[in-house]
Amino acid sequence: MKTYRISVDWQVHGTILVPAKSLEEAIKRIETNDEIIFPIKHENVESSLEVNYDIVQEMYPDEKIGSEPPRANENDSLTCPDCGGEMGTHNLSCSIW
Repeated sequence: MKTYRISVDWQVHGTILVPAKSLEEAIKRIETNDEIIFPIKHENVESSLEVNYDIVQEMYPDEKIGSEPPRANENDSLTCPDCGGEMGTHNLSCSIW
């Protein structure tokens, strides 16, 4: 069995402390600042994980992705072949990341 690097997108929810003179200014600073320090404490938004098919196809141009997203086989391993952790929740320092 091969191991593929799959590009995914997902949403997180958190709060950021923003010094400002008003709520409106704080929101504007968040929306217009590319140098925001993202919150360390955050929660993943449930059901927001999506495969980025365009990037995956660019990464593997010699392999065709079917019209329907592939489904995991119940016999497939859900552990990381690199660090042994559960896929999706394992150590972020793992080389798979």
